[in-house]
Amino acid sequence: MLGQAQRVLKDFDGATSIVQKLQTGFPNDSRGGYRDALVLSDSGQIDKAIAAFELVMKRAASRDGSLVYEYAGLLERAGRLGDAERALRGV
Repeated sequence: MLGQAQRVLKDFDGATSIVQKLQTGFPNDSRGGYRDALVLSDSGQIDKAIAAFELVMKRAASRDGSLVYEYAGLLERAGRLGDAERALRGV
C-alpha cells in the first residue's frame, strides 16, 4: 500500500524502493513485478514497463485478461498497434 501511495504521489524513487523490497522478500509473488511495471509505466519508461509486464505474464499461471489489457495499452502507447492487437486477440 505504501508503494501504491508513493506511485500516486509520483514519488517514483520511493515506489521503486518499496517494489524492490517486495520482490526481494517475495520472489515468487507476481504482485511485485506487476507493481514494478506500473511504476515504470507511470514514470514514462514504457519499454521497460512492457518488458516487466511480459515477465509477469510469463510467470502467471493463467492468462489474466485485465493484465493483458493493461499490457496492450502499453503497447499502444509505444506505437506497437499490431502487437497490442495480437495480445488482445490471444485472450
